[in-house]
Amino acid sequence: MSNVAPGSVDSNGYLDTTHAALNIGGHLLHVDWPNSDLTGIEYLHVTDELYLEFVHTTGAAPLRAWPAAVSIGLYNLPWSTLPALPPGLLSLGFEHCMALTTLPTLPAGLAALALIETPALAALPVLPNSLVMLRVMFDPLLSSLPALPVALEILALIDLPALGPLPVLPTGLLRLDLDRLPLLTTLQPLPPGLEVLRISDAPSLTGAITVPALVHTLVLSRLPQTAAIVNGSPVEELVLDSLLSVDLSGLVEYSYNTTTLRYLPNLTTVPVLGPDTVQTFIVDGLPLSAPPQLPVAHYLRLANMPAMTTLPPWPVDPYNCAHLTLDGMDGITQLPSLPLACIGLRLKDLPNLYCLPPLPNNLVDLFIEGSTPITCLPNDFDNNPGLLPMCGVLDSCDHLSTAITGRIFWDQNTNGAYDAGDMPFPFATVWSTPGTFGTGPDSTGMYWIGPVPGNYTVQAQWANPYVTAVNPTVHTGNIPTINAVDSLNDFAFQLTPGIQDLVVDVTPNVAVPGFMSNVWINVTNMGTTSVSGSVVFDFGTVQTWAGSTPPPDVLTIDQAIWNFSNLAMADALAMHVTLHTDSTVALGTPYTWTATADPVATDQTPLDNQRTVIDTVVAGFDPNDKHVLPTELTPAQVIAGERVTYTIRFQNTGTYLAQRVVLTDTLSGLLEWNSMVPVAASHEHTWYIHNGVLHVVFDNILLPDSTTNEPGSHGFFKFSMRPASTLVLGDAVENTANIYFDFNQPVITNAAVFSVSNTVGIAEEDAGLPQLYPNPATDQLTVLLPPPTTATVVEVLDALGRVVRTAVPVGPSAQMDVAALPAGVYHVRVAGQVVAFIKL
Repeated sequence: MSNVAPGSVDSNGYLDTTHAALNIGGHLLHVDWPNSDLTGIEYLHVTDELYLEFVHTTGAAPLRAWPAAVSIGLYNLPWSTLPALPPGLLSLGFEHCMALTTLPTLPAGLAALALIETPALAALPVLPNSLVMLRVMFDPLLSSLPALPVALEILALIDLPALGPLPVLPTGLLRLDLDRLPLLTTLQPLPPGLEVLRISDAPSLTGAITVPALVHTLVLSRLPQTAAIVNGSPVEELVLDSLLSVDLSGLVEYSYNTTTLRYLPNLTTVPVLGPDTVQTFIVDGLPLSAPPQLPVAHYLRLANMPAMTTLPPWPVDPYNCAHLTLDGMDGITQLPSLPLACIGLRLKDLPNLYCLPPLPNNLVDLFIEGSTPITCLPNDFDNNPGLLPMCGVLDSCDHLSTAITGRIFWDQNTNGAYDAGDMPFPFATVWSTPGTFGTGPDSTGMYWIGPVPGNYTVQAQWANPYVTAVNPTVHTGNIPTINAVDSLNDFAFQLTPGIQDLVVDVTPNVAVPGFMSNVWINVTNMGTTSVSGSVVFDFGTVQTWAGSTPPPDVLTIDQAIWNFSNLAMADALAMHVTLHTDSTVALGTPYTWTATADPVATDQTPLDNQRTVIDTVVAGFDPNDKHVLPTELTPAQVIAGERVTYTIRFQNTGTYLAQRVVLTDTLSGLLEWNSMVPVAASHEHTWYIHNGVLHVVFDNILLPDSTTNEPGSHGFFKFSMRPASTLVLGDAVENTANIYFDFNQPVITNAAVFSVSNTVGIAEEDAGLPQLYPNPATDQLTVLLPPPTTATVVEVLDALGRVVRTAVPVGPSAQMDVAALPAGVYHVRVAGQVVAFIKL
């Protein structure tokens, strides 16, 4: 008492029951000592709330009387019975009073009574007519209630497993909360003025609940035998969950704050109602097959509707769907475009959703959970946690939809604009920085670069010798957001007119006894004027002709000829030849294939009008491989910018046609990526290099499997690059390609390696190699063949591996006329041995 009313207890321990300090406004008495005795508390005069909280109940003396108080709150009382309550008491609350079995008579003026966790209390006394609020929770013995007073406005009955029927509800009741009442079977008529109605987890409740029109907060949840007739406009909260049926014909509006429609078996459509904007809108477990029309919602959740196969478009509003959750939607295969306001996206158990639309840049939270099979993201965003990689050409999903675009063209009238008479110019590439993204144009001259949002410098590169100018030399690309496109970044090339220049390329696979061989012949008009002529293919007699696409105009036992006319600048011819090697042909038998593009005499660079392949019959080979030519460069060749040419060959050895083939090649940093020149390919394709990884995409290739069409099951891609000028003697550059058939695991090729070697320096000293003199040479080059040799031909190869001269040995030597060759580094090949020389 000295603590509660200082000065009221004298030095001898006597309480002055008339002391002024006994008049207190309110007090929390924390009884935390054993054997407590609260004698004297009855002399307090409490004008507010007295709250008694017992920590120690052991040995507590019975309470003799209550003090005068307006409000009493009791926690963990040690007693089963109580003294008479003060007559002026207005509010009385019990919590966790485990021993309480009986309540005293309630005073006539009591307005509020709360009983929370009083498990030994089996009955309530008569409720005074003044009672406005009654809350009873967690009482397993309470089986009935006394009559409810007419003044009652708030009634909450929660977790009362023995409670049966309810008494008549007062007409002035404003709020009714019923939860976890398993024995409740019927409900008294609801008062017309009811404003808050919450009924949950009453599995035995039957009949229909007609909701009064004035209800502004409505929760009817987990009432499997109950029907609901909803009227009015519950603007604060609307939750209808797991009902037998529901009638929403009288519903005027959804709740502005929270609307939940969950597991309502008869609700096959969601009514289109206001308001225009709600905070939370949840549609869960409804038997919907068509998408509902949705209000603008800050938080939107659609869940457990497997029959729904499409989603509605999100309402157009700058604040719509800030948080979007989709859960258990088995039929959904794609999402509509996400709202720009979306900052939270949760996708759970969507087993048929493999791809996402572009993600808003201000997305903060992204959760992909359960059986949702998304493995990559279409784009980056500011707060990306990096849990998934970006989608690329190896994924079935679209990747970046941002773009820097433009056209590369031959500006024949030099006005800097693409107009009548101008032509696409395919012999150039385009590169953006920062980062490294490079690509080439399509057949119309258009190019596409897909970086993430940012500012970029875009520049053109070319290896064509007939370019005289390009306008402009550089563009500045700006990608502010996802889906943005910066277009009209054109490059206008000016060329020397009237140049005739055909270039031949031959890409073979090998000859195997009893099998077919594929030979791809490509002829490209690299010049600046149209050309008419013919392509002659001499294939010898070791193999027999099996067919070609297109068929030749002339065919003899060892030669095929295709005639062409008006081959325009940048156009190309492609001949796919199939030859058969008889099973009786001995392994090691040499064969020679030569392709020539005529006319040669009037060509600007006649040496590249012919290509010869010399090889021998072998027992077998890996149809998915990569190789490089030449395999060696001297330091001088590296400094001079000599190129190496890579060929990636592939074959569909599966059991069904491949609709798509993708090649990836992580290029060595010892190659100059922006020197990339596509040389030839077996099928239509696109390519790009992103941060050092070459991607070649054969979309819709429809490549047959080898058992259905063995010759048609093959393909290839060939390209050239310059090695880095920093390479030195002894350096080796290794590259391996990955071949993806559709979206299967990749086939990994062998490593293609070229090295920097001083071949010229050792050639004259190695008796096992051909000897060359003079080296350097100006007009005549003598080639001494190493004994013993059976070579039937000596070849001179340029830096691209193309055969530019041939000679037939006479005895142990061959004479090569190299006078017309441009100055540079070349190679002589004899019976597989290669030696370099320099042409002055």
